[in-house]
Amino acid sequence: MPRKKVQCAECHKLCFAAKGGSCRNCAPMRSRSSRPVPIVTACVECGEKITNKTRWMRKYCSEPCRTKGRKKLTGPAAPAWKGEGHSYRKWKRGRLHLYVRDVDGKWRPEHRMIAEKAMGRPLKRSEVVHHINCNSLDNRNENLLICTVPYHTWLHGEYSRQFGKTLGVH
Repeated sequence: MPRKKVQCAECHKLCFAAKGGSCRNCAPMRSRSSRPVPIVTACVECGEKITNKTRWMRKYCSEPCRTKGRKKLTGPAAPAWKGEGHSYRKWKRGRLHLYVRDVDGKWRPEHRMIAEKAMGRPLKRSEVVHHINCNSLDNRNENLLICTVPYHTWLHGEYSRQFGKTLGVH
C-alpha cells in the first residue's frame, strides 16, 4: 500500500510524516536530548534571519551573500594576513616547500624564483631546481643546483647508492 502524504504539524507542508507528527526536516527542531534546538542568527552580510536546524552554524543566508562576504576577506582585510610578499608552506610529494608571490601576484615555489634571479632569466620547463643538502626548506643560493629532469633523477639514484637512503625526487 503506497504511503500517503499528510500535513506536518510544525511546517504545515504535505510530506510523509506520521499522522499528526513532524516531517523529517522539522523533526530535528523538536527539543529532545539527541536533537539540537534551532538557533536563530542573522546573516553576516545582509542581516536576514537564518534558522540553523543543524549543529553547524551558518554565517550567510544564501550563496550570493557568502560570495560577497568571502571576497572581503582577502588581502589586508583577512584575519590571517601577514603582510605583502609573505610566504606559505605546502606539502608536495612528502616534502614541505615554501611558496611566495611573484611580481604578477601568483604564488610560486621560492627555490625556483631564487634560481631564476641568480641566473638572470626564467627557468625552462625542462629545468629542475635540486636542493644539494636535500632540505627543501633551505633555499640559499649555494644549496640550489639547476639541472635537467634525467640528471636530477640520476642524482637521486647516486645518492641512494652511496648512502643507502632512498630519496624521492624533489
